[in-house]
Amino acid sequence: MMRPLPGPLRSVVPFDCGFAVALVLAPASSGSGAQLRLRRAQSADAPTPAADWMQALSVRNAAAAGLPLLQALAGAGPRDLHLRAGGPFALHVQVMP
Repeated sequence: MMRPLPGPLRSVVPFDCGFAVALVLAPASSGSGAQLRLRRAQSADAPTPAADWMQALSVRNAAAAGLPLLQALAGAGPRDLHLRAGGPFALHVQVMP
């Protein structure tokens, strides 16, 4: 059973279930897998729509906002995403598998 974050973090970071996302980023080289192009986006932009279950998990753990990126990396075609990056920040991500 996961416990909510303690003290002041509880009001800032929603978390009542385990989930984490980590990526290893390296310069592009031929045959190295998917390529990402990142740029800062305006936070007023609409986020990339996610399946209901992804949205429900994101409410319980903010790290789950990375699920659309993982889904794009697992896909076969290019994809553009808009992801919240905490606070007023957001990222526009182009995924080229």
